[in-house]
Amino acid sequence: MGGREKFVQRLDEFFSLPYHPKGIARDVTGLLGQYCQGNQPDCQTPYFYDYAGAPWKTQETVRKILRLMYGSDKSNYAFPGMDDQGSTSAWYVLSALGFYTVDPARPEYILGSPLFDQAAIHLGKGKDFTIVARHNSPKNLYIQSATLNGRPLDKPWFEHSAIANGGKLVLDMGPTPNCSWGSAVASAPPSMSPQ
Repeated sequence: MGGREKFVQRLDEFFSLPYHPKGIARDVTGLLGQYCQGNQPDCQTPYFYDYAGAPWKTQETVRKILRLMYGSDKSNYAFPGMDDQGSTSAWYVLSALGFYTVDPARPEYILGSPLFDQAAIHLGKGKDFTIVARHNSPKNLYIQSATLNGRPLDKPWFEHSAIANGGKLVLDMGPTPNCSWGSAVASAPPSMSPQ
């Protein structure tokens, strides 16, 4: 991609350039620029900003998609596009909790911006994983700081092993991006290519 800055620029373009197909484009709904929430191959893309050192852009973009593309019909149940094997619904559930499995074959969760002030996932055998978003609101969508199991978390991702037996993720939210949180090269999620 030519480095982190160019990667962020390309992502920004992807989410802002209007989509004007020249042929038939079926199942293309939920557009944000070239991004298509209604077709599953794009669903991981908002989380790529975490890899590029701009996690605040992931937080902003995920919240925008959650706000604009879910609950948009008269009954507030609608979501964009297809729901093949529940993937569009699963994106919503995980993203509303505050994280997503960008690569479902790897044991990492990539952080976004939770809708809920608090949520618990019951893991079985009396173990829970709790997510707390302090000061959370539609305006306070940016992570200012975080702890995982009582320890500072300075990266926009965590491993499944950290929560497999229960745990607690606490996110302090605010109205402006904290551009230093989770943006260091060493803070990026694991990737197939060098950062």
